[in-house]
Amino acid sequence: MIAFIEEHRNDLGVEPICKVLPIAQSTFYAHAAIIKNPDLASDRAKRDADLSPEIKRVWEENNEVYHCPAGDVYIAERGHPEGLASTTA
Repeated sequence: MIAFIEEHRNDLGVEPICKVLPIAQSTFYAHAAIIKNPDLASDRAKRDADLSPEIKRVWEENNEVYHCPAGDVYIAERGHPEGLASTTA
């Protein structure tokens, strides 16, 4: 939705688009600000972004199983003993 609004904001305006779509203007602007300046993202979002490529790699190496113990081990080794749940909840 963010990409759609960005694409059409000059023609239609953010407010009219947000009135039609199920998204608040403040949500759009918050996401747009983070896209422009990733330092504005929460610590959790930054950690998730850092871990995502490795989680995907482990998942692919384990036959793309929805929940694989190897993923939990990988996450636990990086300071999250509760496993993958700590990165997705």
